[in-house]
Formats: sequence, structure tokens, C-alpha cells
Amino acid sequence: MFDYKDFEKMCMNYAAAAQNLEAFLIDFLLEEAKWVHGETKDRTPVQTGHLRGRWRITGVYKSGGNLTFELINDADYASYVELGHTTRKRDKWVEGYYMATISLAKLQERMPADFDREFTIFLKRHGVL
Repeated sequence: MFDYKDFEKMCMNYAAAAQNLEAFLIDFLLEEAKWVHGETKDRTPVQTGHLRGRWRITGVYKSGGNLTFELINDADYASYVELGHTTRKRDKWVEGYYMATISLAKLQERMPADFDREFTIFLKRHGVL
């Protein structure tokens, strides 16, 4: 005799997890976006505070089949501080700070471990693990 109640419960737990998966992914990515936003602001040089204050993230949105966000700085000189530029006389190169570049590279390094940890918690909360 096969008692399928535990199997039925497991199936219901999987179904509940599947229903909440997209919300989990959006929340996870938003937290990662907040982290990279903070890292980038911390790396941004401060003279007047204008450049640092212009960093923002979009909300998480779907693009094709992917979830994504954008890290934006709309200060007109942000790209010059990020990537470097020549002086006004064009005789010297001023090295960039790579605030966003470095922060995004750090995010790519840490994100798999963050995801594994958070996804395990998600699965346990839904009784799948």
C-alpha cells in the first residue's frame, strides 16, 4: 500500500514555491541592486557631492526573458569621472575612478553565493528542502 499524503504535500510545496518564484527573484535582484548602488556611491569621489548624489537604480523589470535593473548617474560629467578623460588642454590623461565598473564586477563575484544562500532559505520556507 502506497501512502501518497507525503508525496501530495511535497507537490503542493513545490507548486507554492513555483508560484512565488518570480516575486522572490525580483526581491533578490532588488537587494543586489541596492548593494551595488551603495558600493558605487561609496567609491564615487566627493567634491561637491553632486556626482555621488546622482546615482540611482531603476526598479527591477523584465527585459525579454530576463530580470534586470539599471544603475544610472545622469550628471553630465559622470562618464568622464568613471572612465577617465583628457585635461582641457588635451595634454594629459586623467585616470577614471571606475566606481560603477568595480562595483558591478564585485557584484558578479558575490551574486552566486548570495543567490545560493537566499534560494536555500526560500526553498526551506516553502517546505521543499
